[in-house]
Amino acid sequence: MASEARDKKLQTSYIDMRLAAIGLEYDITIVTDDKDLRKLIEEFTENRFKWVSTIEILHLLMTNGHLDIGKV
Repeated sequence: MASEARDKKLQTSYIDMRLAAIGLEYDITIVTDDKDLRKLIEEFTENRFKWVSTIEILHLLMTNGHLDIGKV
């Protein structure tokens, strides 16, 4: 994954790539707003990777009563 990021000149950190690999291995949805990371993992995994943006996770938490605007 790191060599692919370098080849495509993506600004993705080693830690982000490592977390993405763990998410893929364990089928865990990752929360990220990093466009380069999303592009890399979508291409690397042929769109099998699950991710949501920060605003999407906040909306999900609010919708399910785990968060309110006072806590944000």
